[in-house]
Formats: sequence, structure tokens, C-alpha cells
Amino acid sequence: MSSLIPFVVGENYTNFLDSYFKPSFLKTKKTPSGHIVAHLVYHRLDRVVALCLRECVNPSSPTFPIKIEDFNKKNTPYKITPLQLAIIRGSYELASQMIQSGGIDLDGTDIHGWTALHHAAAMTDQAVITKLLEYKANPKMLNDRNGTYLDLWNLTHAPARQAIEYQIPLWDESQKKMDIIDGAAFEKLTGARFSDEVLTSSRLLIKDWLKMDHEPESANAFLQETVRNYEEFSKNPPSIYMSKTHFTDEGKPMKDIGYGVFAGQDIQPKQVICEYIGKEISNEEENSEVEYLFSGIDGKSIRGFGSMIQDGFPNCAFIPINNLKGRKQRLILIALEPVAKGQPLFIDYMSHYVKWTDHVEPRPLALRQFVQGRPLKPMFDDLMQIMRNIKTSCIYDNPNLADAMKLTYLFSTPSSLLYLYFSNALSLKDLELFFNPLYSSEMTCKVKNAVQDGLVYLESLPEKYQQPVKCWFAQKFASGKMQVIFNIIYSLKRYVVPEKIEHYQRAQRKELDFTELLNHAYKDMADSMRTESGYAQYA
Repeated sequence: MSSLIPFVVGENYTNFLDSYFKPSFLKTKKTPSGHIVAHLVYHRLDRVVALCLRECVNPSSPTFPIKIEDFNKKNTPYKITPLQLAIIRGSYELASQMIQSGGIDLDGTDIHGWTALHHAAAMTDQAVITKLLEYKANPKMLNDRNGTYLDLWNLTHAPARQAIEYQIPLWDESQKKMDIIDGAAFEKLTGARFSDEVLTSSRLLIKDWLKMDHEPESANAFLQETVRNYEEFSKNPPSIYMSKTHFTDEGKPMKDIGYGVFAGQDIQPKQVICEYIGKEISNEEENSEVEYLFSGIDGKSIRGFGSMIQDGFPNCAFIPINNLKGRKQRLILIALEPVAKGQPLFIDYMSHYVKWTDHVEPRPLALRQFVQGRPLKPMFDDLMQIMRNIKTSCIYDNPNLADAMKLTYLFSTPSSLLYLYFSNALSLKDLELFFNPLYSSEMTCKVKNAVQDGLVYLESLPEKYQQPVKCWFAQKFASGKMQVIFNIIYSLKRYVVPEKIEHYQRAQRKELDFTELLNHAYKDMADSMRTESGYAQYA
């Protein structure tokens, strides 16, 4: 018996197989005509099967009802062979005899293109794999996920390499030099193990295999180009390295937001940069709060560079590609625009909680250049067309996909959206597009509810006061204290009422300075928040 059947013990083993072959005639006590070998294997009559095999290889009776062809017959709706069934059953001795018999097709495939090697890899059965390779089973055969047996083995054993084998480039800003660290040093810095492959479990591999219909490869030209670029990436990945983001694209210093990923060479649009690496989790686990969860992959405890890319106005994006190297779907990072050597990579974290905490836009210059001097309405219409086709590959036919992805960032990042308004890159009329329920996400609806009245009141102020107020808010957005800022905008009318203005004028006996007045309002708000539960971190 196999020593590595990690999830089938006692009654659970039987229950697992019941679901594995449901519906299946193998579970009946009556011997199905023409499928007697598979029937015997399923019911663990290994000694009987072995006797039949010996008789087929060295026949002593011409009337013996079982022929060697019966050992190659495909059974059940999954079209598995008796050898594959023996491997699934964990019957190592029987599988070994069948492999050594010389009369059995070791490379026969099931409904999903899995060979005996694929099944042995999924069941993590090293002994059967060794025996199959010894008897010349083909190790290069691809299943319908374009994976070899070794791809499946790597998926269940990632991170497969020893920590000392990894060479991870790390830029030391203080010393202005590039260091090379191993996996152990990476884990010490980040708290996660480094890997170059997604880690999954045998159960999840089999769960995917159980689906009778697998997704076909996409005929979409963009996705096919991405697959070709991924193949090139696999042979010659671009140079990227980890470092801390110290400055915005305007050269202004930023607070420490942890390690990010930088381009080690010039990267062109659509070029594959890396893959999102982590531990695949089940649907049940997805219901819990997982900080680095992306499309069923948790990049917290095991990760590559993909889960280290910082949130910001995106210059790259993850694209889901089906049927690559044995996986149903891989998340491939491609560039949305040219990225120069030494520049940091940024993606859109969508509605991640970081948007509401100390979020500071790292690419304000690129963000302003994106919206200034171009009509927003056509971009919104493109985005709506993409959203209507979000579950199909048609979205990748849109020539303005990169712009739509960048526009989506503003929906999920209220701080950057309001920054554009206060820096005069967007008007209040432009904001109304973002607040339109037809377009808005849940997060932008929250922004609308929190600030719209305040912004409308701001627009009603005398023109000479509007610019100082906007400048004040633009500066405050650089601090990243989102909850405080939103509350002040919401309370704008309360803090700039005529009574306060008159009081301020009488006290100062000079022209009203809205900037100083709002600083007082900011201080008042921060002071009041210090006494409220949950707001102390923002004060």
C-alpha cells in the first residue's frame, strides 16, 4: 500500500471514493460485463486481480474469460484504466505488478488527459512514480490543464526547493547596493516562505479532476498572446527585485509601507513580469478573513514577488489564465504601460481595507496625467462595457482595457479620487460620474455618503476661498489619515459656518485665512477622536 495517502483514512477513505466515482457502476456487487478487472480492483480483490494478470500474461487455458485487453479497458464516466484505479485505491503492490507485467499501457489517459503518472503525482505516491518511470512511462505527457506529472507533483510540494537555493535580489537603499539573500533571510524579513510555485493539496487537485467538464483554453487573441508571453517568461523571466518604497513619483518622501517590487530592467506593455504565488485554499477557507487572498490563493505564509507588490495607481495588473502547468487558473502579472528600470510596480488592491487606513498615493503625478486633458465619459462607457462582459474573455477584446483598469482604481481608492479633486485635476462634475450609482462600487458609495454634502458646500464658498481650502486638503491627503480627513470633509459646513468666520475675523482683525481655520478644524476633530474607541490611531 502507498505510504502517502494524506487524506483518506478508514471510513473517510470509502466516503471519498464514493464521491470520486459517483455515479459509477463499479460500486455495485454485480460484476459488470466487460469491466470485471476494474470491478475487482475497486472492491480490493487484489489477489484475484494478480492471478488474472498472471494468467493473461502467461496463459494456461485458452478459455480463460479475462484477456490482457481488459487491463487496458477504460471504465466509469472518467474513463480510467484499472492501473489508474489501483493507484487511486492506494494498492501499491497491485499497481507495481501491473506496471511490471509488460502488457499494460502505462500512458493511457482518462477523460482529462491524466496518465497513471498524473494520478500517482496527485496522490503524492513517490514509490509508484519511481516504478512507472523505471518501466518507461512517458514523463512529458500533458493533461488538459497543460501539466505534466511533475507539474502536479510540484504543486503539492511547493516550496520544493531548499531555502538556501533561492537567490532573491534586495536593494539596500541606505548602502545604495544590491544584496542577494536566500529563502531563510527572506522569511526573516517578511515572515513568509519564498516559493516559485503555488502550493496546493492532493484533495484540491482531485476536487478539480472530479469536474466532468474542464474549461477550454481561451481563443481570445489577447489571452493567447499572454500565454505565449508566459512561455517566454518561464524561460527568461525579467529582472525584478524587492526594496522599500521611499519616494512618490514626484520625489516626495513616503513613510515606511514595507517591501515592494521594482523593475530590474525596462519592462514593456503586456510583458509578463511574475505570477501570484501562495497557498491555494478551499472555498470554505475563503469565507474567513485572509489578508493576502487573491482568487483563491493566500500569499501570506508562502509567497513570491507577486504578493509583495504595493497598492497604488497601477502600472501592472494580474490577468487570470486558464490551463497553465497543471492549474485550472494562474494569475499572471503583466505591465499596463512601460516601466523603466528602477521604478516600483503597483497594482490595484480593489476594496482592500488598506484604502481606509494610512493610504498615501505613491504615483500622484501619473494619476494626474491620466485624468487631465481627457474626457472621462468615454472611459466610463468602456468600463461599463467591460463590466457587462466581466465573466467572459470578451473583456480582453477592448483596446482600452489598460485605461479601464486604471479607472477602476479610482472607484476603489477614495483617497486618490478626492486628491484629484483637491488638486484641481477633477471637477465636482467629474466626481458626480464616480458617484453615479450606475458606475459606483460599494466603496465609492461610502465616499459619496461621507463627503458629498461637504464638497457641494465647498463649491458654494466665495471663489477666493475655494483654492486655499483645496490646497489644505491636498496637503492633508499626503498624511494618509483617511478617516480623519473624511470626517472633516463631511463636517466642512459645520467648521466653516459664518459664526466661526466672524469670530475668527474679529480675533485676528485681518483678511480671513481659510487654511489656518481648517487647521484648527483638523485639530478639533483629531482631539475629539482621541476619546472615541477605534479612532485613536488616526489622531
